[in-house]
Amino acid sequence: MFRKRNLVMDLWRRVDLGDVEALISRGLWSRAMSTHSKSALPVADNADMDDKQTGMFSLAGELASLVEESSHVDDTKPRRRSRMELKRSLELRLKKRVKEQYTDGKFSDLLKKVIARPETLRDAYDCIRLNSNVSIAERNGTVAFDSIAEELSSGVFDVTSNTFSLAARDKTKEVLVLPSVALKVVQEAIRIVLEVVFSPHFSKISHSCRSGRGRASALKYISNNMSHSDWCFFLSLEKKVDVSVFENLLSVMEEKIEDSGLSILLRSMFEARVLNLEFGGFPKGHGLPQEGVLSRVLMNIYLDRFDHEFYRISMRHEALGLDSNTDEDKPRSKLRSWFRRQAGEQDLKSIPEKDIALRVYCCRFMDEIFFSVSGPEKAAVDIRSEAIGFLRNSLHLDITDETDPSPCEATSGLRVLGTLVRKNVRESPAGKAVHKLKEKVRLFALQKEEAWTLGTVRIGKKWLGHGLKKVKESEIK
Repeated sequence: MFRKRNLVMDLWRRVDLGDVEALISRGLWSRAMSTHSKSALPVADNADMDDKQTGMFSLAGELASLVEESSHVDDTKPRRRSRMELKRSLELRLKKRVKEQYTDGKFSDLLKKVIARPETLRDAYDCIRLNSNVSIAERNGTVAFDSIAEELSSGVFDVTSNTFSLAARDKTKEVLVLPSVALKVVQEAIRIVLEVVFSPHFSKISHSCRSGRGRASALKYISNNMSHSDWCFFLSLEKKVDVSVFENLLSVMEEKIEDSGLSILLRSMFEARVLNLEFGGFPKGHGLPQEGVLSRVLMNIYLDRFDHEFYRISMRHEALGLDSNTDEDKPRSKLRSWFRRQAGEQDLKSIPEKDIALRVYCCRFMDEIFFSVSGPEKAAVDIRSEAIGFLRNSLHLDITDETDPSPCEATSGLRVLGTLVRKNVRESPAGKAVHKLKEKVRLFALQKEEAWTLGTVRIGKKWLGHGLKKVKESEIK
């Protein structure tokens, strides 16, 4: 009995589990086992052969059935999707509904045909629960999606009745207006719709609250560009959104969305002060307000005008500048002349002081903007003044932190996004060898100086002792 078991176990160790599963799937297990058993065992006694084959087939059959059952269970058991996969699937469904409304270069009737639908509001509610790390397996019946959708489509949805306010206890008596669950669901649906419409058109210098483009990507972009830049400066915006800024925001949105109902709904939210859209930071110790659901995407939509203006500024300084070695007798570039006619810069006659390849880099994270310039200081000052002028005159925003262009190699560095950014120059191997040799020479000179000092002190002590000895001898005599 033990001999049979040892023989079967030895045979089973020679068989690979992957080969067994392949044979089971093809239905060739019995044939392979019979062939293997015939080739492995000597034909000596028919009775012993039958007993051995019977033992092998019984044990092998049981093991094969276990492998088959485990593979069958793994195939039929559905894989549990992660929280991010569920959220992406919900947003993908909304994205398809939004793209169906694209006609003649604009999105139309988004409020009635996309937002004011019970399935859209239900998907937005599930996104809110996923962001709060709440399971969406069980449906919650507290939110009446059908009635909300009917009110939105008919235009009778009351924003003010779906808000509640909190007043501060200090002397300021500031009031913070927060949305109810129903209004928050509507805002989440509007947020997803606006991101579908505007996110593909956002600039690459924008790293704020976008998929795959957050604080880490912004710092990486800054470090890569700062390594080959000469000057850098930082601008921080501050503005409590007023009527003029909000109307400019709606005009920007109307360039891609043709829906008066959506504009009216957003305007009613602004009048109810439930958007909580504000540029700039807040004093330490005062806390942070409850940020609105729509504040991030609305801020990106509004500041996208600056992102495109930055490209115009960089093009004018990089592509329209005259080279220092350009003579009047040489033929002018037709492409450069065309650029000048388009930008209205035909009267540019100034020649740079140095022949430097000018490059301008920018990174915007929400309302914080970082600039780095590879070129002369004068170009950095001009770019800074033009950027501040556009932000103040065209976007009607205030600048709180107007840092002057400073060298990137400055020891103090520049604080961006709560991180101290500083350029470290990498030395060449020859420079490292020279510095290492200088350090060795300095240490050798220091050791020699210490040895000389110790020797001098020792000699002085000996002379002093010898002198005192002579004085005592003379006194004795």
